[in-house]
Amino acid sequence: MLRLLNSFLSDRYVYLRVNTFTGRKRRCLLIGVPQGSVLSPLLFIIFISDLLRTCNLPTTVTGCTQCFKFADDGSVTVVGDSFPEVQEKMQILCEYIADWCKKWRLIVNCSRNKTEIIIVSPKHGYKDAEDLPKIKMGNTVLEYVEKSKVLGIIIDETLSFAHHARSVLKSCWHAWYKVSDKTSRKRGLNTSSLSILFKTVVLSKLLYASPVWLSNNIDVFKDFMSKALLRITGAQFHPTKYLKEILVGIPPLKLLHEQIVIKFILKCLFQGDNVAGRIFQVECTPQHPFNSHIRLTKEFIYFTNNELNSRFSRTSLIEFDRELFVYHKDKILEYTCKKWDDLLKENISSVCKDDPYNLNQLHSDEHLQGYINTWNSLKNPLFKRHESRIDNTNLADFLHGHPLRFQDFTYSFLKVNKNRHAPLCLECTASPDSPHHQLFECPNLQSEYRDRLTASVGNLETNFHLPIIFHTYIYNNGPNVTMGNGEILFTEEGATSYTCALCETRKALKHLVKDVCWQSQFEDDLLS
Repeated sequence: MLRLLNSFLSDRYVYLRVNTFTGRKRRCLLIGVPQGSVLSPLLFIIFISDLLRTCNLPTTVTGCTQCFKFADDGSVTVVGDSFPEVQEKMQILCEYIADWCKKWRLIVNCSRNKTEIIIVSPKHGYKDAEDLPKIKMGNTVLEYVEKSKVLGIIIDETLSFAHHARSVLKSCWHAWYKVSDKTSRKRGLNTSSLSILFKTVVLSKLLYASPVWLSNNIDVFKDFMSKALLRITGAQFHPTKYLKEILVGIPPLKLLHEQIVIKFILKCLFQGDNVAGRIFQVECTPQHPFNSHIRLTKEFIYFTNNELNSRFSRTSLIEFDRELFVYHKDKILEYTCKKWDDLLKENISSVCKDDPYNLNQLHSDEHLQGYINTWNSLKNPLFKRHESRIDNTNLADFLHGHPLRFQDFTYSFLKVNKNRHAPLCLECTASPDSPHHQLFECPNLQSEYRDRLTASVGNLETNFHLPIIFHTYIYNNGPNVTMGNGEILFTEEGATSYTCALCETRKALKHLVKDVCWQSQFEDDLLS
């Protein structure tokens, strides 16, 4: 093995290739490992494995030092009761590191943004460091900073991560602008495509390392999430945030954050006794900022294991059977949808206040809560990949009840003489204009889908607004139908009878809205 490694590292020549251009060959230096090789990171890790090993450290800093290494990047922490004490210990540590690097021919980059010192203290910080003696790495003076980036996370002196949250927000706005710049209400990417790009390009940036920093900074992204979801739906006027999240199939940011927290804690519990011990310390410290992560993880374990009862509420995580820590993607999603349902049921009035069919007065809150099922809406999204952008935006307008094309909404929005009835429909000039009128009543707007939709809506007790959004199961009690699974209804012999009644209703509604909007002579951009 030593001969193989010697052959791998000695008398080596490398060259750089960019696209079709190939540079000249050059000889490797006498030290270091070839960049780009699979073996090089492992050799480097072995090479620096004894750096800051406890048995080699000076006795004055042995019990208060920790080292965190990732490839060629590393962070060292020193804990003390006062600034002078911390400064003295850090200077001893830097001298030890400089001697080690000189012995083994490594060079530490001591320039700003590469090697710097940050004082983490809730009461003292960057300004107090001006009175302290300077810390040197060899002959180079290290700078005190107010914030520092470690593995993509900006750490500040109070561990509030406010600087990092603002940096991520700026990055998300930039990425979202690049994705949605060419999309308008009438053309561009449809709702399904925008949703996929938002999840993969934007949310991946936002949720990176979220268990560490997002808990106290969720409100920073409130305005961004609202405007991004509004752009995805293509709505002309603002629906409630609950309805926007349902229409595009993206849970609230708080629930997305909790998903990652649960996965993170469960993975940590499988990383050995050292990491599990840290989790136990966090659990036993109520004032710890990550203590809430433990509570969320326990809730998920109770949810996925119905046999666990309340007597486990005081049981420590490390006392559970390890088999309970194994999770599946569907279990995490099911748990998220359960919490999402509970949130929506608490805010049922907000979900329904934009309903153009006034369901809140037709039925009690308990009746409406029976329609809420976010699991169905995620598994059966309302907007499909093949649909056009303008069809998506028109359907969103009809569903959330804020389309400017209809006189009743613009009339109430502009607050013009509320005692009068809404203006008449521009098509038939016989009845007040509204989405319901044009879908079901207007004689001048004919469509082959109207009868089919009317028949389906009759089966849905005339309140098809929430069932369509949530894809609530519809059961037909006809003579040949015995059960429905939300997708297909089966006969007694097991053969397929016909597709889900709700799917037919959705299809008919989409076609009818398309026909109504195409026939309507009313302009889209009313306020302009």
